Amino acid sequence: MTVSKRVVREELERLGWSEGELRRRSQGDAGKVMIARRVRRETTMTLARIANRLGMGTWT
Repeated sequence: MTVSKRVVREELERLGWSEGELRRRSQGDAGKVMIARRVRRETTMTLARIANRLGMGTWT
């Protein structure tokens, strides 16, 4: 399992969310932002890929 997948899985568990919850939540949801910050801090994943993975719309 890649580091980014592990980080997302850990954060989803911590928040009590399922994978489907990422798509149901708004693009700027505070939980999504928190996950994105951790992924960015702990991996080399680009902002565009993080935004796509978390369903956050555009990366800007």
